[in-house]
Amino acid sequence: MANAVRTNAAQTMSVRQRLLSVAKQLADEGAHYLWGGDGEIPSAQNLSLFAPTVLSFDTNTNLAFCAAWKKVENKPFVCSGRCLAVANGHNFLVPFPEQDPRLAAFIARYASASQTNWGTELTPRKVLGSGAGEPVDYNVKPPIHLNGQVVFGEGCDDTKHFDCYGFVNWIVQQVCGVTITRGTSIPLLKNPSGDPIGTYLAPNDPGLPADLLIYPGHIAFAIGSPATSDSSVTYWLAQAEASIYGVTYGKPRSDTPTQRVRLSDSTLLNKH
Repeated sequence: MANAVRTNAAQTMSVRQRLLSVAKQLADEGAHYLWGGDGEIPSAQNLSLFAPTVLSFDTNTNLAFCAAWKKVENKPFVCSGRCLAVANGHNFLVPFPEQDPRLAAFIARYASASQTNWGTELTPRKVLGSGAGEPVDYNVKPPIHLNGQVVFGEGCDDTKHFDCYGFVNWIVQQVCGVTITRGTSIPLLKNPSGDPIGTYLAPNDPGLPADLLIYPGHIAFAIGSPATSDSSVTYWLAQAEASIYGVTYGKPRSDTPTQRVRLSDSTLLNKH
């Protein structure tokens, strides 16, 4: 019996590490943040996932080039393509596009170009979205809000797009074959075995890799918590973080999660 318990614990820890490995791979690939995103990939075969192209100095109402978009509750959200994560510390926000020489040069060169096969080159777009889905940098006080601003961000073609919930769900689906339905408390959801997908952790539980951390308006995987008394770090996260950074792996967050959820053994081992 003891050997079976040890074997099961080793198996579940292996799956936990696999969850984090997939999360890190997405971060390394440069996956983008998009409200409502569940892993969609704009490409030459999925042109409907690109925001309409409007390159103009006029009102720039829908300015976008090679930018993914999605409608959530009849509201359009446009990806900003990790506009600060790839900028090497430079600010690529463009609040006055009609006065920006980069935008003028871009329009002159690419106004008639295709939106596909764009790669990672920075392109202009006006970030759309508001309310609960407003792109936010969670690590800055006060948070950076991009709604309505023009930014230079990466092209979105052949790039996966997630919001925080879509990121967690996509990874759990890939690794465990279990779907975490949006809008329902995870402990109330059942996996194919009929067990809860996960359970809430007690405050004194030290946590395990790939536990789910829930914050106001955000969900992420825990990579780990510090073994020291460093009060500036509560957890390191794997997450679809925010519109300006996309998917990140290993960033610290200092505030305490509202809830922590541990995926059940039967969820972790559903495909194993």
